[in-house]
Amino acid sequence: MPRAYLDLGATYDAPPSAREPSGTVGVISMAGYLADPGSWISFNRKWRRLLRDNDVPDMIFHMNKFETRQGLYNGWSNAHRDSFIKKLLTILTDHVTLGVAGGVVTVDYYSFSEEDREILGSPYRLCASSVMGDLARWLQKNGVEEKVSYVFELGDEGQGIFRLALNELLHRRSIREKFRIESADFRTKAEATGLQTGDIAAYEVCKHIPRVMGTEPRPTRKSMSHLLSRVPHIGKFFSRPELEHMLAVQKGR
Repeated sequence: MPRAYLDLGATYDAPPSAREPSGTVGVISMAGYLADPGSWISFNRKWRRLLRDNDVPDMIFHMNKFETRQGLYNGWSNAHRDSFIKKLLTILTDHVTLGVAGGVVTVDYYSFSEEDREILGSPYRLCASSVMGDLARWLQKNGVEEKVSYVFELGDEGQGIFRLALNELLHRRSIREKFRIESADFRTKAEATGLQTGDIAAYEVCKHIPRVMGTEPRPTRKSMSHLLSRVPHIGKFFSRPELEHMLAVQKGR
């Protein structure tokens, strides 16, 4: 069965209690990649070798630490950084079939009342449901009969309630068939190397959504351009208009 590794990322422009935008868009995003088992096996071997050869701690790559030059990355030259990230992204794009993402604009989400947010669901649930729905539709559209084995990063904020709801839904065959779900597991990046691709995807999506919204004037990041040019991506994000529409639908049921 194809397998999708998904991770959550976030950038915050203001505390969750803020009612007004602070000038830049904060985003919570879930993102990751789909590939067949054989591709993931090859990916794991090449990815771990590159991390080992560069002495990456615990052989776990975190895009945020790399970008902010934390720890090991603080001592790397720009040439080393450029060479490493190009090799890393090439391994990723050489092995995956599809990128998928869902995002929520945090200021817009928290501008709703607590009661309305309860109806909408948590940002985690919004992102995860969006990703799984989009991926199911993509499978159907492209004639892929197999279901997907999902692996989520363990311990992300807001995961608990979603996990309970998902476990309940997976007991219903109609739901498993509709969303093309073979299984859903929750692991750490140490246990599942593929989650590190989700880490990169979620980081890049959080940085990219403000550009799509027109609030970030700088050009698309080189790393994001590399991903988009090599692998097809699907997904959506929820700002105020989308959330209002969703709320109206929920209240009208």
